Amino acid sequence: MGQPSLSHHAGRVRGGRKALGTLAGLSLLLLAACSNPQDRAPLITAPGRTVKLPAGPLTEASGLAPSLLRPDALWLNNDSGDAPLLYQVSMDGRELGRLRIEGATATDWEDCASFTYKGQPWLLAADTGDNDQQRDILTLWIAPEPEPSKLSPGKPLKVGLAWSVRVRFPDGPEDCESVGVDATEERIYLVTKRSHPPVVYCVPLKPAGDGVVVAQRVTALEWMKPSSGLGSTLPTPRGRYANQPTGISFSPDGRLAVILTYVDTWLYTRAPGQSWAELFSKPGVLMPDHGLQQAEAACLSADAHSVFITSEGAEPPLLRYRLTPRP
Repeated sequence: MGQPSLSHHAGRVRGGRKALGTLAGLSLLLLAACSNPQDRAPLITAPGRTVKLPAGPLTEASGLAPSLLRPDALWLNNDSGDAPLLYQVSMDGRELGRLRIEGATATDWEDCASFTYKGQPWLLAADTGDNDQQRDILTLWIAPEPEPSKLSPGKPLKVGLAWSVRVRFPDGPEDCESVGVDATEERIYLVTKRSHPPVVYCVPLKPAGDGVVVAQRVTALEWMKPSSGLGSTLPTPRGRYANQPTGISFSPDGRLAVILTYVDTWLYTRAPGQSWAELFSKPGVLMPDHGLQQAEAACLSADAHSVFITSEGAEPPLLRYRLTPRP
């Protein structure tokens, strides 16, 4: 048998390189498939100490947001029945001031959020509650966050409405208690409460016109199943309604998110280039049990090193989970 020709050797080299390239590509795909973005989630420390929020004004706390101008403060709102007010409290439970959004109305405020837009700090109040699912249009109210020196306990500071977003869900009215802002995307995210499964929607942070915005479907929380077993027969937050979402929050850098239900708290860590649609389609990292009978509000701190949770009722507890980046 004669020696192989030069073209034969070249063909073997090209074939070998092609095989190596294919193998490398398969290896990258395998690594991507095996890599779990939640492996990058911070270490979570369960709350060892809780404080009580001020008695009197906060009788039905329903929303939580970090102050972007005062690191030791949070903003809260009451559920339906209150005026268009946001309350600022310290992380040790003292009332620091009240903010009245002039031009806003409060049919059923269910959540609040803080965010930075065009270099300025803003607050959002979500008038999105709809227990009977009869409100065709819901409203998100946006106002500038005031300087802390202008606030005083018990005395509302009046701030003018900056803009509002009128929202309609595409498939008819929905009850929504979970509203958060990803400032990096300039989007507002809303999670339905009573639908099965709950659905995540989004709208632009600042729409071009003044008309009604139809919310865009992001993903369904198919993994968030209705309660089952004996407990599901009890018409209580930790029974039949245990898996209904009551809060959502995003870190200012758009890397972390929290979804709260009456019973569970899910932490999400987003990798560069990853979408919230991809992340929210699966469970996040389940945080330690908060033990609250009716968890109503959650937020990430401005530095993304803590998660705060509270509930309804007089002098509700304020829980703080600490987040530590993995080494």
